[in-house]
Amino acid sequence: MMVEIDRSKEVVKKSLNISVDSSDPEYVKFEFNPDEVELIRDYCDLAWKLNQAKIFDEHAIKQSTLEISNESGIKVAGDPIDDDAWAAVFHMLRPLILVNKTNEPSNFNAICSILGKRTNSQCIHAKLGIFGKQFRGEFAAMQPYIHDGARRLSGSDLFDKWVYAYEYHRVRDKQAFFDRIGLPNSQATMQYIIYLHIIEKLKAIMQLFEFLISIFGECIAPKDFGGWAEESNFQNG
Repeated sequence: MMVEIDRSKEVVKKSLNISVDSSDPEYVKFEFNPDEVELIRDYCDLAWKLNQAKIFDEHAIKQSTLEISNESGIKVAGDPIDDDAWAAVFHMLRPLILVNKTNEPSNFNAICSILGKRTNSQCIHAKLGIFGKQFRGEFAAMQPYIHDGARRLSGSDLFDKWVYAYEYHRVRDKQAFFDRIGLPNSQATMQYIIYLHIIEKLKAIMQLFEFLISIFGECIAPKDFGGWAEESNFQNG
């Protein structure tokens, strides 16, 4: 399906029938400028590449299990995650999760913001709110809260500290935090907790990806995107 472009106004017009939960479908119109469409297309390329990452192959972590209990606390049993797969997934995550409009203009939050600014639809804003909660790990079945002395930290808090301590930066006070909490087999345990949170971010990233495809059609889809195995939750027009 081709995107409709109004050359005189330099806008891209799209429409969508959408409902949230059991609400009646709402017909929503959007207008995007060409730069926004390019950012959205870049996001879709980045999201699809991330979705294909080796680390999400069930065989990559099949030997690892995480146990959380009041008696024994948090511990991981099994093989460590492959170093190359770990480095690769953080490389692919970077442009999607770092909130920097100059260097990472197609990050998840920036694309949600573009959609939110282009409509007053309550359905769209509710859907974006759901994506945001998923991205922050609020729907995770397992919430490994850890206390830092002042408050309990969620998976999202731990993830943010981790990337500044070890992945994108080497901030010493962030590293010292992980030394202080003293988990059993600390490095492997924290790595697996971070991995579980990455899974939650991937879910949100791909939910937004599917939503964008439903709005624009396959004209913004990556070249190797073959469509969905199941019918989409959205209808485009």
